Amino acid sequence: MASRSIRLIASGLCILSWAVWDGYGQSPAKASAAMDGAARKALMAQYCASCHNEKLKTAGWWVEQVDPSHVEANPERWERIVHKLRAGMMPPPGKPRPEFATYETFLSSLEADLDRTTAVKLPQPGLHRLNRAEYSNAVRDLLAINVDAAKFLPSDDSTRGFDNQAGTLTVSPALIDGYRSAAGNIARIALGDAVLRQQTDYRVPEDTSQDYHIEGLPFGTRGGLVVNHTFPADGEYALKVWPVNLGNMDNNQAFGTVTGEKLEFLMDGEQLHVYDWDRELRAGAAIHGGTPDFRFKATSGEHSLGVTFLAQNYSPNIADFNKHFLRSTIETGGIAGYTFYPHVGYIRIDGPFDAKPAGASASRNKVLICKPTAEKEEAACAKRIIENLARNAYRRPATDRDVERLMGFYQQARNSGGNFEKGVELAIQSVLMDPSFLFRKEEEPTSVAAGAKYRVSDTELASRLSFFLWSSIPDNELLTLASQNKLRDPKTLDAQVKRMLADPKSQAFVKNFFGQWLQIRGLHGMSPEPKLFPDFDDNLRNAFETEAEMFTSAIVHEDRSLTDLLNADYTFLNER
Repeated sequence: MASRSIRLIASGLCILSWAVWDGYGQSPAKASAAMDGAARKALMAQYCASCHNEKLKTAGWWVEQVDPSHVEANPERWERIVHKLRAGMMPPPGKPRPEFATYETFLSSLEADLDRTTAVKLPQPGLHRLNRAEYSNAVRDLLAINVDAAKFLPSDDSTRGFDNQAGTLTVSPALIDGYRSAAGNIARIALGDAVLRQQTDYRVPEDTSQDYHIEGLPFGTRGGLVVNHTFPADGEYALKVWPVNLGNMDNNQAFGTVTGEKLEFLMDGEQLHVYDWDRELRAGAAIHGGTPDFRFKATSGEHSLGVTFLAQNYSPNIADFNKHFLRSTIETGGIAGYTFYPHVGYIRIDGPFDAKPAGASASRNKVLICKPTAEKEEAACAKRIIENLARNAYRRPATDRDVERLMGFYQQARNSGGNFEKGVELAIQSVLMDPSFLFRKEEEPTSVAAGAKYRVSDTELASRLSFFLWSSIPDNELLTLASQNKLRDPKTLDAQVKRMLADPKSQAFVKNFFGQWLQIRGLHGMSPEPKLFPDFDDNLRNAFETEAEMFTSAIVHEDRSLTDLLNADYTFLNER
């Protein structure tokens, strides 16, 4: 079943390999935990007492000081002993060791006794703030818009390489200001009411090679860039394009010696404009000021934008006796005897101009589940919308108090002269600032004695599961089962795990868990010395990232063994 690997990770699996000791090259046999106290004591006297005796007191203890028949009497000491043994560190190299099966039986018996006698300590439930990745995903699933939380919120601290540890997800004044700014911007974008003009730059990483096709752009093109841009409102927008400059000394020319290039601009795969590179971008004002504005119309919401060259020739350039390095931008000043294609530097989107009332969009359809046709219907419709938003944002059924408070914000906007959508917009803004959205919390039942065990509620379990697998809020199906107290049923829970793993949103687990554990996220901060690695470019960096994500995704979604991380005989590659 696809959930087995996930359960192993969730239970804290850390050790993926067995230590290979002096001559111990085999896999560990499945050992029995049956070894009585007398046998353990004899084994320790034979193999441990030479160092851990009352005279030497190595590591501050000796064998007569601890009783292997009663590990519960000194669990901290025995946990440290087991840790050393499981890592294969004791006895130290060069010292006699027991047979592998005997060693494993001794160790397993100690672990079984420790597990059986350990007192369960349940910490007080606390608050767990959403990190930036979870915030972005939660907004996406709540309002059907993609936002980059890094544009609004300060970076998250991390502990042991992970940025979703509750203890380090603190709150600061800068973070509160970021939440306030983000809530206002996101609420306006969700309803297509962000009419203030803005400028958004998209830059091509400086070590990107644009000599061949870029993934996400049409076949028959080369170089350029493709981005997903969220247009804040219906209206007209302007595109400006800058080339990569020739050299570093401001010589007023574009990089690249190939002539006759055509640069096309596409939105959602449809060609909107074609630039003549030689006439419009090779030299002159475009080098520093960009091309003159190209105006185009767009509806509010996310659209795919691409700027790329039409590939006119795939044959090798016979004029060059030597082939240049795969990274084409090592020396943008040009190298005598080598031919280089021109490259796009960055683009800018300005607008909206002449913004109009938003029509249909994914976010408006997600939020406006009803639309009043008369003023007398507005309050009831607003209440339906707010109940739905609160239920999904707070990950639980909305209470009367939730709805009453949010309806107060709706009415505040209406009393100030705003229309129905302005009222809903202010309610959305309040939802995004609410601690019930920004924090995950689990409440200890008042009827439970301090320190006693209790079952978390189904809605809390739904949040645990959703943020673990999706790094986001539960969907409607999961919330409905939780509100009906059906999620605690093992069969229902198992079916939901399978369903959630099959959902594309589970790729967030791969990106966030493996991305941090294996430090895949850090690839974009790596730039090897070009003189030593002249063929390393952003294209190869992206290929490394995709390979690692596809590989770890296969382990999760195809229920492969976690030991494949060490000894798999397969991987995922592209031509590069």
